[in-house]
Amino acid sequence: MPGPQVGTITLSCDISTPSSVIIRPIGTGLLNQHKVRTGAFTIGPGGPSNYQEVDEVVCDDTLSFVVWNEPSIVSDLYLFEDISLPSNYEIKSIIVTAKNLYDHSLSTNYKYKLLIYDGSDIYRSPNLQIKNGLGDYWFYHTAYGSSSWAWSSQPSDDSPLTQDYINNLQIGVETSSPTDYDPNQLTIVVTGAGDLTELTPQGSASNWENINEDWIFSETDYNYTTTATTWKYDLYGLNDYPLPSERGPISHIIIHAFCRQNYVWGTMSQAKTAIKTYGNIYYGTAVNVGNQSYWQVPVETTYTKNPFTGNDWTWPEIDALQAGIGLYRSADASWVRCACCFVEVFANSLGNAQIATSQIYATLNISINTTETCSLPKPVDIDVRHEVDARGLNFWSGNREVYALGRTSKRTVLSGIMWDGCTDGTSTCEDIINCIRTMAKRQLPIALTGLRYSYLNTNYNIISFAWKKQFNCSNISDWELELEFCDESPGGPPSGFTYTFPMELS
Repeated sequence: MPGPQVGTITLSCDISTPSSVIIRPIGTGLLNQHKVRTGAFTIGPGGPSNYQEVDEVVCDDTLSFVVWNEPSIVSDLYLFEDISLPSNYEIKSIIVTAKNLYDHSLSTNYKYKLLIYDGSDIYRSPNLQIKNGLGDYWFYHTAYGSSSWAWSSQPSDDSPLTQDYINNLQIGVETSSPTDYDPNQLTIVVTGAGDLTELTPQGSASNWENINEDWIFSETDYNYTTTATTWKYDLYGLNDYPLPSERGPISHIIIHAFCRQNYVWGTMSQAKTAIKTYGNIYYGTAVNVGNQSYWQVPVETTYTKNPFTGNDWTWPEIDALQAGIGLYRSADASWVRCACCFVEVFANSLGNAQIATSQIYATLNISINTTETCSLPKPVDIDVRHEVDARGLNFWSGNREVYALGRTSKRTVLSGIMWDGCTDGTSTCEDIINCIRTMAKRQLPIALTGLRYSYLNTNYNIISFAWKKQFNCSNISDWELELEFCDESPGGPPSGFTYTFPMELS
């Protein structure tokens, strides 16, 4: 029986396991500058427990967050949980994620950056996108969006991330909300009599009191006319809408009214809007309101410019504006009436968006590095095979023209002898067979080392592994290992050569 053989080849397979660990804030770090929103109250900046507003496991999406709505740049940094990893770990990246939202119009010059602080310097992500909360009460009904940024190495010197480095980090967020125009849609209702009163009020209320609703109106209070084939008009005073002092430009206004006549078949009555500005009255296009027993017909006119000046509306012009309606009773109707009149102003006002962060956490992408190895005695034979696919045309003359040539495989076949204890003095043939069998079933690339020819020591895929007992001996077997070069492997030896070695391999 052969004795133990020193010369072996080794097959190695990387079976590292990817994993992830999430860490969350546990305390206040270097900076604590955001305002804190808890319930209906905003506290700050620099409340004592900012981290407690963003440390939840599940984002609450309600009223617990840090917030900023001023042009100055502020930052929070939080202490995070420590991690404890096995010795064979590798931290691939740290991904910082923040759940965020903003209300109203956000300036294009806003800042929202994620931060890490390693004890020496603060490192910032690029400016990140924030989710639009769509206006007032955004924090009640809108789910927060997510912004993330990843660091795959230490930003100071590009060295690998380590457990000590992560445990030293403070993580946070930086925000700034510059002043910008915020689109507003303002509804201005009737609050008094205007310069013209020709319609008849229903009941004892005055004309303007009968139609001072906006979108919700009543069938019991309205103004009407019974005078046939004649236009009758009312103008009304409007309330001065309480706006911030920084009033922005007005894009357009819309005059609204809702009118109808009694149920008849025949000629339809009409209604139109009216406004008075700079002492002049301007009328909208007449709208048919006939043959509608129970349905109010919307009557509206849009003005993008002041009809007197031809320029954009100004706020003093809106404050001085009168709006009203005109009614025309057809000959076939007994009355035509209007239930409400109001004005919508579409404008911009200066303001600062509230930028809220409701949750922040970091995800560590980790690999637990493990290598599986199997050993075999050095082979007796090595056969390198390149299989080529050649496609061509055969002509009657006997000539052939090749039009496609490609390599279908590039394989190396190793064969030799193994016996109990041949690799390390203790492993049996069965141990070796089971090791390679397990490795092959993983269907992962393997690295081969230990061959005399360096160009054969490269990466392969296992195609097959065969063995056969020799001379009915239970502890001596012939073996054959068929390997295929991986795509990323170097060129390797020339094809078609068989290398045969004596048993003594060093």
